[in-house]
Amino acid sequence: MKPKVYIRADGSQIIGLGHLVRCSALAYMLKEDFEITFYCKEVPDTVIAELDDSGFSCCKIENEDEFLSQLNGNTIAVLDGYAFDTGYQKQVKATGSKLVCIDDLHDKEFFADLIINHAPGITPQDYKTQPYTQFALGFEYALLRPAFLEQAKKQRTIDKIEAVMICYGGSDPKNLTQSTLQVAMKFPQFKKIIVVIGSTYQTTASFNRLIASDSRIDRRHALNEQQMLDTMLEAELVIVPASGILFEVLAAGCIAISGSYIDNQKFVYENFRNAGIFVDAGNFLYKNLYDAVSKVLDGSINQVRFIDGQTAIKVSKLFDQLQKEFLINLRRASTADLDLTFGWAANPEIRRFSFHQHQIIKPEHTNWFLKKTIDSNCYYFIVEYNRVPIGSIRFDIEEGEAMISYLLDPSYHGRGFGQLILKKGIEWLMIVNMPELAPIRVISGEVMKTNIPSIKVFERLGFVKKEQMENYKFEKWV
Repeated sequence: MKPKVYIRADGSQIIGLGHLVRCSALAYMLKEDFEITFYCKEVPDTVIAELDDSGFSCCKIENEDEFLSQLNGNTIAVLDGYAFDTGYQKQVKATGSKLVCIDDLHDKEFFADLIINHAPGITPQDYKTQPYTQFALGFEYALLRPAFLEQAKKQRTIDKIEAVMICYGGSDPKNLTQSTLQVAMKFPQFKKIIVVIGSTYQTTASFNRLIASDSRIDRRHALNEQQMLDTMLEAELVIVPASGILFEVLAAGCIAISGSYIDNQKFVYENFRNAGIFVDAGNFLYKNLYDAVSKVLDGSINQVRFIDGQTAIKVSKLFDQLQKEFLINLRRASTADLDLTFGWAANPEIRRFSFHQHQIIKPEHTNWFLKKTIDSNCYYFIVEYNRVPIGSIRFDIEEGEAMISYLLDPSYHGRGFGQLILKKGIEWLMIVNMPELAPIRVISGEVMKTNIPSIKVFERLGFVKKEQMENYKFEKWV
């Protein structure tokens, strides 16, 4: 039986379908290894049918208790929506589930085990989280539907711009579709102007007259995934807001003009703009749009590839780690572990990344080990996976600093267990046993600059890296 992932997201005419589109993209990435169920208060019947056709269940709920009651210590819960505040996240964690938050605002404290934010320029320091929270940030975690992920793997070269696509999705309450179309019609360089409107867009008589007035205009309505991609591939230039569709435009290899007109687009817009990823149209006023199109047609914009299409592999590994975490257990080291820990300490692969690289002998290790197990300022654990010892983690506490030392049995290298050891250790330190500890201000770890796997482990958990002679010191203030 496949492990379960429960996704809580909504979509409607008012709030749009962005959260559901993102989550359906995630579901496709996970469907080979997980059983996926969506829980929604608001969801169009057409979306329920699409999810059902894709092999996903969709349960309409009346209240949040219906979702929370399904969670337990063997499930992964995914939240994507602006209403799922800190208190709600605590309720999810209280069920024993692992919690994944898909976020683009970083506007609250998070209790997630994993945060996914595919906008550029975001760092762990932009978030207020728990010390055990892992991060999957930036374009390499772009949540795109399968067709767009496949397209992102292909090379597309644009030599000249003859077609433009305009799409504001959903209902477009400010009718930016029409005003943008009026700008595009001013440029004779466009041989085709494709206008894509959503299923809830309210056409007007003036809009219909505009469409009929120019033979270059091709209006398309409520496109599915493949139709949307094919349309983008017809156009060299695409004008869209700084929302989920912008990622699809970049995956399709188009040149993008973008901007922001509602608050929840602000952070994505600013980070994309600062990275120079699109041509800026600001708030989509007429002059801003006209200047942006002129800039593109002047030939001053270079086509750059940002999304590599490898997200599914990376995201699947992260969820596999979360599932493995249910089988990870920490127990205090005892004298019965002397031979086990000596075997690890003497292993050449482990010695290679140790600060003291001389060959360890048994009496030396015995003396050190027995002192550590009785030191009141040392918390020393054996880490077990499915009841089999796979490594150890130790916290040496001094003046408010918890210094980490951990190791992983070499037979488990390359499978993500280093991340699990560190995360579970920090979770114990901050949650399970915090009441009996002296106040801890900072958690830290020192890593050799050649130890790339450990460096990545600390970085994914949001530690700040500092130079310390030939090593790095990683710190996380709590």
